[in-house]
Amino acid sequence: MKHTQHQSTQQLPYGLLLTANSGTLTSFTYLYCDGTFAGFQSGNMVKLAVNIGAGHWSKLIPLLVSVFSFMLGVFVVRYLQYRGIRHYNLLRRHRYVLCLMLLILLIVRFGYDLLPTIVVNGLLSMCAASEFEEFRLLQGGGFSHLMMTGNLRTLSESIFDYYKNPVSNEHNGAVRTMKRMGALIGGYLIGAMAVSVGSHWFHSHVIGLSFFMTLTLLLLTFRMPPEPIVEEG
Repeated sequence: MKHTQHQSTQQLPYGLLLTANSGTLTSFTYLYCDGTFAGFQSGNMVKLAVNIGAGHWSKLIPLLVSVFSFMLGVFVVRYLQYRGIRHYNLLRRHRYVLCLMLLILLIVRFGYDLLPTIVVNGLLSMCAASEFEEFRLLQGGGFSHLMMTGNLRTLSESIFDYYKNPVSNEHNGAVRTMKRMGALIGGYLIGAMAVSVGSHWFHSHVIGLSFFMTLTLLLLTFRMPPEPIVEEG
């Protein structure tokens, strides 16, 4: 399968918006869904293991729901990816995934008071997984907008390279990487902080912030040139 990701969706501003959106989803579930993480499944698994070891069985259910809902979100997007090989281009597929995310966010926004917390947890974990599975490239390379561990490692490497080789081509590359990784980490933190601050005034309605970010991501795709059909091979 040969993929040619549309260049516009790989640009840093688009990646920053994806990262900020991931921060809002994960911080919202942490605050409003029993301390689970919509996107940071490594954290859920650590909490799962700790609670099993401590015998806190009642705390396992929200964590398991988040993990399996995340997997379900990946399955759904993966189905679209395979089905779309001969039927539509990548840019159109991005729109389908973003529309799916918008639908989930609308359900959470207007149904939060009616839905059990565990259902909200599962829906937002699916939403985070959909974004994570569909958008995985930044400026030609892979990147993660859900988990900052890899980005923090890359930032640390680039800082070391910057001071280790001050007059080489590697130095210039390190500067670019530092700016990119620093911006991504900053975007994630801003998204998470926006939910934390906004929750004081808007409470659970602060999930609307993620809805408007996702809507912006969708609208931006309509300003991009047409994408070639994905080829099989």
